[in-house]
Amino acid sequence: MSEVYELSLSKNYVSSWTISDAIREILQNAIDSEKDGHKMYVNYDVENEELLIGNKHTYIDKSTLILGIGDKTNNNKMIGGNAEGYKLALVVLLRNNHNVVISNSEYLWEPYFEYSDTFNTELLKVKSTKCLDNNNLEFKINNISSLVFEDLKNDFPCIENDFGKVINTVNGQILLDMKFKGKMFVEGLYVQSDDNFQFGYNFNACEVKLDRDRKAINYYDLKKLTAKAAITVEECNDEIYKQIVRSSTDTSKIADIIDFLDDDFAKEFTAKFYEENKLDDDVMVATSGVGKLLEKEGYKTFESNENVSAIVAKAKDKEDILDEAKDKMRKQSNESSAWSEFEDSNTRRILRLLYKIQNKLSKSEHDELYDIAIDVSDYSFKYIQEVVKDSLPECLEDKYINERLEEC
Repeated sequence: MSEVYELSLSKNYVSSWTISDAIREILQNAIDSEKDGHKMYVNYDVENEELLIGNKHTYIDKSTLILGIGDKTNNNKMIGGNAEGYKLALVVLLRNNHNVVISNSEYLWEPYFEYSDTFNTELLKVKSTKCLDNNNLEFKINNISSLVFEDLKNDFPCIENDFGKVINTVNGQILLDMKFKGKMFVEGLYVQSDDNFQFGYNFNACEVKLDRDRKAINYYDLKKLTAKAAITVEECNDEIYKQIVRSSTDTSKIADIIDFLDDDFAKEFTAKFYEENKLDDDVMVATSGVGKLLEKEGYKTFESNENVSAIVAKAKDKEDILDEAKDKMRKQSNESSAWSEFEDSNTRRILRLLYKIQNKLSKSEHDELYDIAIDVSDYSFKYIQEVVKDSLPECLEDKYINERLEEC
């Protein structure tokens, strides 16, 4: 007894997708299912050029053939969640002459394209036949050559669980083998490459927000992800240590996510850094500008980049001292910039003109202006306080009124 389900998916849907994109969708479902306790397995039959991707003791309900219905939506531990993946994969595979047969527990699903009289175009259909004595879910994809399979293994190291030498972190794995340099994966599925990064990364699904095509991670978010990986490793690996000291792309955002810093890593990193640079225990590590301020306050300092400074300060419980110095430096920088801008501003011209006007008024005119505009308590123009002051940079307002008025 068979049933045929017609899906509202045309043959040309997701026309830019490749075979790799389609296999990715099926693999991601298998990975997510394994997280639910259904062991994943992948086999390749060289002689028959057939790829099999399966999970033990599970099935997919026929309701999931409807777009928008799936069992992973809003589960951030799963890679998928758009309730479209395997349906789109079937479209792409069939379109590229890769026959697919799905052993779905006791049912055999056979997807194919057929002309729809209702919509006057070819649509995806799935024939379901109850004929199996099986308790697994398996996708069998034919016409996968050995060359294609090798390419798939490169894109999806999860196929053979071959990630080479790795370092485990709280958000996934750092991949040290050079063949993975700059490659980004999510749960073993390839996402993108960027040669600016020294290592490869295999992130946990809960750490990464991907679009439907799973092909892009926001660049700023990516740098925070790699930085988080660096400071949550199991131990202070020499390679990770070097990248932090060099402030490589992989570690450039450590200061932004310093709250994730592992305490043991911080202490190990700091001990290595102080030993390598022969520093006394009381030396503060800081950037150049912050270091100069600290030296004025009596501290001994050693110059390094912001990320090293942040790690050391946290390890030595000196974050408050460092933050206070940074605030002072920012304030000085802001004031210096603002005063420079003020010197050439219309505000300063107005002030000078107001003072010149006073000297050209008659006694009665001066008294009238005085009554209207001058605050007797501090001899400042109310006009200046209430109007001109509004146009000053915020960091100058009080200081300008209280300290610089007469200089102008």
